[in-house]
Amino acid sequence: MPVPWYTYPATEYLQHLDLLQFKVHEFGSGNSTLWWSKQVKCITSVEDDEKWFNLIEGQLWIPK
Repeated sequence: MPVPWYTYPATEYLQHLDLLQFKVHEFGSGNSTLWWSKQVKCITSVEDDEKWFNLIEGQLWIPK
């Protein structure tokens, strides 16, 4: 499971919240994008590096 670049207490706190109806917008994609994709309804990530974007997009968990 990817770990976002947040403090461990912040990540633990967020994991205890019901965020499934929330939408997240972030600048820069990475482990936080992968982590949020399992926690919220929708994530939008602004990324200027197309190769990096494609790498992250290929790892996203997308519900069916």
